[in-house]
Amino acid sequence: MPSQKQKNPDRSGAPTPALVLAILTLLAFSLCQSAARADDPSVENSPFDDSRIEDSYEVDQSAALESRLNQAKQNFENQLQGISDQKQISALALRAAAEAFLEAAALTDKTNELFDPVDSLAVFEAEWEQAKSSWAAREGRALRFYFEALSRLTARLAVRASSKESFEKLEDLFKAARAGQKRPRPMTVPALEAEAKVFWSNRLCALASILGSLETTPDQKAQIADLVEDLINRSEVVASRTDIHYQAKMELLYLNNAQSLSRILFLVSGEKNSPIAQTAQQMERAWLDHLDQTDLQVSDRVTLTWVANAQLAFPLAWWLATKPSKN
Repeated sequence: MPSQKQKNPDRSGAPTPALVLAILTLLAFSLCQSAARADDPSVENSPFDDSRIEDSYEVDQSAALESRLNQAKQNFENQLQGISDQKQISALALRAAAEAFLEAAALTDKTNELFDPVDSLAVFEAEWEQAKSSWAAREGRALRFYFEALSRLTARLAVRASSKESFEKLEDLFKAARAGQKRPRPMTVPALEAEAKVFWSNRLCALASILGSLETTPDQKAQIADLVEDLINRSEVVASRTDIHYQAKMELLYLNNAQSLSRILFLVSGEKNSPIAQTAQQMERAWLDHLDQTDLQVSDRVTLTWVANAQLAFPLAWWLATKPSKN
């Protein structure tokens, strides 16, 4: 979590050596998992395992989704090669995670009853291109796209679980998201971008907690509630600080949201009988080990967290879309 000694987040935009090492470790971990499976299809701890699925159509759909997600993961890892801008890394990571969850949502909505994933991606790509001069702006758009994609998946999972409580929570969350940020005007462009990142990352945390209520055990639900309470408490502490300037405060709030979202998704990945639990646990440990380094700036921690989040999204999206219904 953010260090209380850190008063001014690093604004340079260039990854520190510690961040570069951390990202390479996460990418190497993911690639090693894929390589191990390619060498031996029966390798244990593979994040993808269709053995629990009996229906041949479902096996085909699961395999097709796995193939698309593996390709998306490879594309993402290739995109990061040689990049030196933190906001660019974060924007690409957020986009990759969103695309993974959009693929999963499309599989759970087989008849396009609620949305057309091709249209959704096309709308986002148009916005992405409009913001090509600013990676900070693209980061904000990717966060909103992430929220949309995970929303579509969570809504379909709520239908699958016939959870009236989740429907009501999702409806309230969507209303709040549509209402947008409550902000004074006029604001500078950097301030608008900072508040957009805090707004959408906070909504993602709320969405992930609803997803967690559908996909976890009672004990894990209690852990998610603790994470949400901790998120709120830390946000209040940051908001009340008078020793840091506005932009630094926004960065700390953003970091708090990013880490809380990722912790919830890692917890969801450890659900009982999850075939990706061990992979997710190893990935989370690598992420947390690097966060423990004292030489990481706040901006380093944000970027590292989004990379870890994206790497988790690929196996998690597959698992959520293909797991058997509880009903």
